[in-house]
Amino acid sequence: MFFVRTESKGVFIVLVNCKKMAELSGLSEYQLRIFAKSGRIPCLRIGEGARQIFRFNPAAVTAALEKLAEAQAAEAAAAAEAWR
Repeated sequence: MFFVRTESKGVFIVLVNCKKMAELSGLSEYQLRIFAKSGRIPCLRIGEGARQIFRFNPAAVTAALEKLAEAQAAEAAAAAEAWR
């Protein structure tokens, strides 16, 4: 677990590595990396190329995953409605 101090009001943000975020979210590490690279979930990228590592804010990732789930549900409902 990592703590990052923000510029405003001395607030600390908790960041976790990919393995811990996978445990918290129920996704695989591979899925998290794919979502992070595509911009679907927020992350802090450190380094470049094959040695790039990701750090995640659990609260931000949870909120992003909930938005993704809502969007997918709305899309599925619209597709089901179109078939009627």
